[in-house]
Amino acid sequence: METNFFYNIYNKKSDEELKQVVHSNGHTDDAKLCAVKILVERGHKESEFSNLKHSLEEKITLKRSEINYRERYDTGLSRFGALVLDGIIISVIGWFLKLFYVLDSVLLIAFIGIVELIIPYAYSIVMHGCCGQTIGKMAANVKVFDKSEEKAVSYKQALYREIVPLGLIGLLQIVSLFGLLDDTNFVLYLTFLVLSVSIVWSIMEIVTMLFDTKRRALHDYIAGTVVLKVHSRN
Repeated sequence: METNFFYNIYNKKSDEELKQVVHSNGHTDDAKLCAVKILVERGHKESEFSNLKHSLEEKITLKRSEINYRERYDTGLSRFGALVLDGIIISVIGWFLKLFYVLDSVLLIAFIGIVELIIPYAYSIVMHGCCGQTIGKMAANVKVFDKSEEKAVSYKQALYREIVPLGLIGLLQIVSLFGLLDDTNFVLYLTFLVLSVSIVWSIMEIVTMLFDTKRRALHDYIAGTVVLKVHSRN
């Protein structure tokens, strides 16, 4: 489309004007290449511009490949949107589970509380393991692959992506057991420590993704995965 744009404009110019475009530093490579093609169409020897034409074509191809490369890994906003949608889905599931709180069973309520904690991670592991995508990622057209970018992500890799938050949840459960003891200061200290680690981990995840050329977060490095943009048909 851009070439057609230049063609319609430069086809009205004289040969001398086109040669000025070709040799000017103030015009884009697309404009120069278009001017060269028009000159050749008008009977100028192609050999006169062969080296320049080849150089321009190489530069344009490289530039376009770099743009495609960036778009392939530019998943930050898409992942955020997917996270929001997945959060809504998980919230609906949590709301449904809360309906069982009316039951007069301490054990059942305790079990539901644990299920609510692990649902986000179970959802992520199962969906990534079977499809490479959560429902949110499907809507956002992004998908998790093995770091080779050729293989689908395995259930093991899907688990490793969530291993740190799952470990922190496990620690919080252990801390809650200490709540049965009388040493309140010890329980508060452990709780503060776990929450602090969670906050630091979340910040490191964001920073890593922002500064990595392939937008891989820490959990991607642990699991050996990468998130790529895909077409909706995939």
